[in-house]
Amino acid sequence: MLEDQPIDCFIGNNINRVEDDKLLNVYDRSKGVITPANCFYEDNEGVLWAGTSLGLLRIKNGIITSYSMLQGLNNPSITAICQDQSGKLWIGTKGGGIN
Repeated sequence: MLEDQPIDCFIGNNINRVEDDKLLNVYDRSKGVITPANCFYEDNEGVLWAGTSLGLLRIKNGIITSYSMLQGLNNPSITAICQDQSGKLWIGTKGGGIN
C-alpha cells in the first residue's frame, strides 16, 4: 500500500485507489495491469511505480509503461523500488539482485 501526494492510497491486486472511504478500481487488466502489484513507489516527480511478478509498471497521467527483462531487468519479479538523492531509481528483484 502507498499513500501518494496529496491523499490517494494505492492497494495491490488490480491497483485500486481509496478515495473518500471508497475503493476505486483504477488500473486493471483492461488498462494493462495483468498481475497484482508487490510494491509501490512514488518518485520525486510524482510518477507512480508498481512492481509486479511480471515486471515494473510506470504510471503517469493515466498512461502505463511496462518494463521487463527485455528492457534490462535482471528478473521480472519486482520486490522493492526506491530512489536515491540524485534521482536514480533502484529496483530490487526476486533472486536477480538490484537494477
